[in-house]
Amino acid sequence: MTRPCVREQLFILAERDGALLGLVQLVPDESAMLIENLAIHPDLQGMGLGGELLRRAEEMARSQERHTMRLYTNSRFLENIAFYARRGYTETARRELLPGSIAVFMAKQL
Repeated sequence: MTRPCVREQLFILAERDGALLGLVQLVPDESAMLIENLAIHPDLQGMGLGGELLRRAEEMARSQERHTMRLYTNSRFLENIAFYARRGYTETARRELLPGSIAVFMAKQL
């Protein structure tokens, strides 16, 4: 069986005057939307832009009739885990993906 090497990906960008301020990268599947990446310019972190991009990602998922948001992050990134938890994401699993690197899987029902 042949599988595509590149998955369909969606991007929501935040920019001002042509400068990229942040982005969220999404990968849809049958019923869920995976947050592949959420990145904010370091000078703008903590100002609400990440929360706004996350909200827009959830709106996009709903508009495409996907009922779950999923993501994973490194267990060492405690601030990331807290950020998502404050927005209704709950931990669903922990797994070692690479030696010494534990991934925290989280999800939110929309």
